[in-house]
Amino acid sequence: MKAAVLVLLVLAVSAQTRLNATVLGQPVSVSALWLLLAAVVLLLAAMVLVLLRLLVRDGLCLRPRVVST
Repeated sequence: MKAAVLVLLVLAVSAQTRLNATVLGQPVSVSALWLLLAAVVLLLAAMVLVLLRLLVRDGLCLRPRVVST
């Protein structure tokens, strides 16, 4: 319960927080919430790629193999 309240508090604060920077001489202002979302998307993409690599390495065994005794 405390963790959920903390997460909501962090999201509320990050939604109001803006990060200012200069990229190639142009001022850029980005919401911290968008940066958090981008990090989560990149993490999920990395997890999918690792899962696909494991499936390809194992030979895409999507059906159970019959083992004769």
